Amino acid sequence: MGGENQPVIIRGKDKPVIGYNNVPSISGRKKWYQLNDLKPSNIILPMYVMDRFFVPFSDEPVICDHTLYTLQSKVKNIELYLNSTLFYVTMELFLRRLGGGGGVGEIMVADYEQISVPNLENMDLTSFHVPLSRNVGRYFEEVTLEDRRRIDLAILHMLSIDDFPVDQLYKEFVELVDDRLVKADRPLKREEANEGKEEESEEESEEDD
Repeated sequence: MGGENQPVIIRGKDKPVIGYNNVPSISGRKKWYQLNDLKPSNIILPMYVMDRFFVPFSDEPVICDHTLYTLQSKVKNIELYLNSTLFYVTMELFLRRLGGGGGVGEIMVADYEQISVPNLENMDLTSFHVPLSRNVGRYFEEVTLEDRRRIDLAILHMLSIDDFPVDQLYKEFVELVDDRLVKADRPLKREEANEGKEEESEEESEEDD
C-alpha cells in the first residue's frame, strides 16, 4: 500500500515517520487503515473545554472520534443533566489542565469514566423540558440565564438538595473556571466584560451631565 511508504510528519518529532502504519496512534491496530468500530449516538461529549461548557445533542445519531466522544445511555433526556451546572462542575474538577494555550482543559475517556454522577435511573428527567437549541454563552454568562437556572433547580430538586442555594453553586463554578484560566495567564473575559459595562455607564453619565 502507498500509505506504508509515505513519510508522515508528527508534531514534536524531528524526523518524519515512514509509513502511516508506523504512526504511534494507529500502529497498534490489526489493520492500520481501518477505522475503529464506532457506534452512532445522539449525545456527544467534548474532549476539550475552554470557557464555554456544553454537551451537544444531535437529533440524528452521529459517529465521531478523538476530539469528541459519543455516549450510549438508556436514560431518557440525559442531555438535560449533562448540560446542568452540576455536571459542568464535575467536568471542571476531573479535567486535565494542560497549561498554556489559553487555559484549555482536556477530558479523556478515562476521565469521563471516573466522573461521579448520581443514579440517573432514579431521576425522572422527562418531568421537565428546557430547550437546548440556542447559542452557548461563556461560563460566567450562562449562570445569569433563566433557562439554565430552571435546569439546575430541577436537577437539585430531584437530588433532594433543594436547600442548597443555586447562586452558591454558580459562584463555586465561576471561581473554579477562573482559577484554571488565571493560572494559564489568560485574561478573564468576565473582567473585560465588567470593565466594558463600567465604561458604558461612565459615558452615559457624561452625556446626562
